Amino acid sequence: MANSTQVEKKKLNPVAQAGVIPVRQMEGGRTEFCLVTSRSTGEWIFPKGKVDPGEVATDTAVRETEEEAGLIGHLADPNPLGTYVYQKGGKSHEVVVYLFVIDKVESEWEEMDQRWRIFTDANFAAEMVPFPEVRDLIQIVQARMADA
Repeated sequence: MANSTQVEKKKLNPVAQAGVIPVRQMEGGRTEFCLVTSRSTGEWIFPKGKVDPGEVATDTAVRETEEEAGLIGHLADPNPLGTYVYQKGGKSHEVVVYLFVIDKVESEWEEMDQRWRIFTDANFAAEMVPFPEVRDLIQIVQARMADA
């Protein structure tokens, strides 16, 4: 059984993760967001993953996007849009989120047999994601893309 010091340490040292909100501009200026399903819950999420030792968050974000969603592209800005924290397996996970511009959509990718992938508008994306902080980031991205 975990003592209170171990529990506090888990809260103070969340698992570092990095992810993206992947977008593409369509004809007429419409912005589409790409979501994938979580392997553990089946919920619609944006690509993200654990920052490996020796890896920087921006590299993790791009790598996970290719592995989980089959998307090739680039970060719109090296500065994150924001962060959010969630609980999984009794641990806190802190995700640094970047805006990712999709250049190419692969028809086959590493995790295609483990996840579904959809492209949708900001409103549907915001309804589907399970984290309120991510919904706020979607609105920031939508406003940014409208100004572009």
